[in-house]
Amino acid sequence: MKAIFGVCLAALFLAGCQTGGPKPDTLTREQFDAPIRPGQTRLALENPDTEKWTVRELDSGSTARTVYICRPLACAAPSVVIYARMVSPTRKPDREALQALSIADTDRMKADGWAIVSAARVSTHRGFPSTHHVLRKEIDGKMEYSHYTAVFAGNLAFSISSRSANSDVARRNLELFLNAVEIKDGGPRPRS
Repeated sequence: MKAIFGVCLAALFLAGCQTGGPKPDTLTREQFDAPIRPGQTRLALENPDTEKWTVRELDSGSTARTVYICRPLACAAPSVVIYARMVSPTRKPDREALQALSIADTDRMKADGWAIVSAARVSTHRGFPSTHHVLRKEIDGKMEYSHYTAVFAGNLAFSISSRSANSDVARRNLELFLNAVEIKDGGPRPRS
């Protein structure tokens, strides 16, 4: 578990797209539920199971990160999920640019000793452009898997990196957290 947590903390500075600019605010439920204007996007993620996951907030630079650590014996294998929120450089990223970003991100991970299980691919998540890849790495004689998805939702973006000693557990945790993220988008600003 220590190896997984240590690798996840190190990966916080390597994984995910870096977009620059201010980081998104953490919103209260009341702020999230307030009426939204065109040009605004809001993201919210509440702990999907407080009995299973402990939470650590890690803010750095232009990215706000939340680390969810599965409590001992609460997951089939030791697991950590990292949720990062950032400002997107554009509301409509180009598909080829997303593919290049995902490949560059994968290349950075490969340079750190990770092997590709599933090549970087561009798709959509709830109608928003997204990228996804799966990697693995041997750490202290044990295999660790990383299932990663980045979603470009309006003027914000978020990524979820799910890491575990078991690939199926990492995939299920990624799906759990992806489905738990709430996205509220007011659409593009009207042209003046």
